[in-house]
Amino acid sequence: MKKIMFYIIFFIVITIFIVFLFFFVGSPPQAKEIIFGVTFSQKHAKDLGISWKETYLALLDDLRAKNLRIITHWDLVEPGEGEYNFDDLDWQIAEAEKRGAKTLLIIGMKVPRWPECHIPEWAKNLGKSQQQERILALLEKFVLRYRDSSSIERWQVENESFFPFGQCPWVDREFLK
Repeated sequence: MKKIMFYIIFFIVITIFIVFLFFFVGSPPQAKEIIFGVTFSQKHAKDLGISWKETYLALLDDLRAKNLRIITHWDLVEPGEGEYNFDDLDWQIAEAEKRGAKTLLIIGMKVPRWPECHIPEWAKNLGKSQQQERILALLEKFVLRYRDSSSIERWQVENESFFPFGQCPWVDREFLK
């Protein structure tokens, strides 16, 4: 009987100790400032059948978003090999700059929103190394074009690039280095 009581008391003490550790010792410090923002995808707005420009302006003017994550889709920016169309992205960045909004520009093959990899039709049948060359050329175009933008505060190259999700032909850790 004493042995059973010992185990019950021991179990209760250990449980209380674990609960104490969980709630009081491992707590991360409270954030002093939380910055909220929004993600915008021109392509997704079109897929929903809404005006992407009106939606973008509503985010800036009605919602007064000051922190934007702008998704750039390879197939929209380079519809033909070596044929770049930055008009829509130029407009988005200019509108953000007019309002003093800060942007994070997501560039590369894999960006948020299904199917994750938005490969242009002309590049779908290229080999992996050829696709990688074209992606590097695209990244260079982005950086050279927008490096002096007062709105772009951060760049994100690829999205969840090591997570094999979506309709993507390959995952390559070395390529991202």
